[in-house]
Parts: sequence; structure tokens; C-alpha cells
Amino acid sequence: MPLLFSILTLIAVVLWFMSFTAVISMNDISAHKTIPQGKDLEWKTEVKWMALFMFFGILWVTAWLEYSSQFVIMVSASSYYFESSANNDGDADVGMGFKFALLHTGSIAIGAFIIAIVRLIRVLFMYIAK
Repeated sequence: MPLLFSILTLIAVVLWFMSFTAVISMNDISAHKTIPQGKDLEWKTEVKWMALFMFFGILWVTAWLEYSSQFVIMVSASSYYFESSANNDGDADVGMGFKFALLHTGSIAIGAFIIAIVRLIRVLFMYIAK
């Protein structure tokens, strides 16, 4: 389970990085005055807002993937616990965990949204502190 969601998170981050590179390229890029091969980047206001929106988006997507994985694991562990008895072990039904995660995608997404807001606030305060 964690490997599947880790691969999905890696794919999301790679796609985000490629998209973020495209957004950054919308700024004014000029040659650096002292470094021969260097470039200067002048951030436009609109691009700053786009970059901030994209940063929040990747925080939200990674939180959603993280908590979807945890939800599937919790449902699997719960099904194992409640199907077990003193005489036999139950089965951890991972398929039921995926089914429940799909049924509760909205709830997981809202929770991930709240977590993403908190993480964004933490990052902004760490940036201001520096």
C-alpha cells in the first residue's frame, strides 16, 4: 500500500515540477550582468500568484494521497480486527479499504485541504522568519 501511494506521489510531484517550470518561464528572463552564463529572473505579480496557487495545489494533492493511503490502511486493519476471534485470524480486506476510500473521497479531500492550508501557513511563517 505505501509503495503504491508513494509512486503516485512521485508521479504527481514530477508532473508538478514540470508544470511549475513552465509557469516560471512566463517571467522576464535576462542575461546576468556579472556571471557569463547566468540568468536573472524578474518575477511578475501574476506569475507569483500562479506559483503560490501551484504550491498550494501540490500541498493539497500530496496530503490527499497521504491520507487516502492512511484511510485504506485503517479500514484494512479494522476489518482484520473485527473479523478476528479467539479461534481464528480474520482477513485484512484491502479491497474494501479502496472501496471505502473511493466512497469517502470528498471527506478525505476536505481534510487534505485543511491540512494543506495549515502546511502553507507553516511554510509562509518559516519564510517570513528567515
